[in-house]
Amino acid sequence: MRTFIAILCLCGSAHFINAQGFSFAPEAMIEDYASFEQYNIFQIDINNDTDEALQLSWRRLEADYPEGWEISFCDNNVCYGLIPINGDMIPFNSDEYAFLKLDVNPHQIPGTGTFQFMVFPSDDTDNFKVSTFIIHAGTPSNTLDVTTLNIKVGPNPVQDWLSIENPGIQEIDMHLLSANGQSVYSGKLTAHSKEQIDLSKLKAGTYFINAMIDGIPAFNFPIVKL
Repeated sequence: MRTFIAILCLCGSAHFINAQGFSFAPEAMIEDYASFEQYNIFQIDINNDTDEALQLSWRRLEADYPEGWEISFCDNNVCYGLIPINGDMIPFNSDEYAFLKLDVNPHQIPGTGTFQFMVFPSDDTDNFKVSTFIIHAGTPSNTLDVTTLNIKVGPNPVQDWLSIENPGIQEIDMHLLSANGQSVYSGKLTAHSKEQIDLSKLKAGTYFINAMIDGIPAFNFPIVKL
């Protein structure tokens, strides 16, 4: 497993909540399946919501994928053979768009890759948003199809309270793990229920919601704690 994780710490979170200037189109997360022996392209577009040219930068928060996968990464400035720690995009106008793009070839290796990026105006690191790619390859027999679960998790990024909703008919075992795999929360989410988890005492950084149904892995979802 190739793993690169950066811990994100932010001060001035009130500024982040009110910040404007750009938005993801249509949303900040892609979760999809990659065909085994070919290049698969996944792209998140970024709108300029201002009336002038905007330059964005990005920082890699996480790149966790199976050993043997071939990965390349592009923004609207340049393509990289691997994923650098950070990069600057070329400025773009309000009638244009920027993008983050992953090219993934699993080479017949099943597994899941998680890639997460902090995106922000180049002159304003506090005004950031987080984009996430979750890419599955293959469907191991002991793994549930997460697209059928309809689990709702938010907000992400989160400050104090994280909401997890289970609209399904199966009970879910929930675990919240730190970036180094330490469990910071465990509980059960019964069918047709909603849980509020207090994260106010946790340090800022990247965490993972790990879910099991009848002992079978259901999903592993990354969140950012501000």
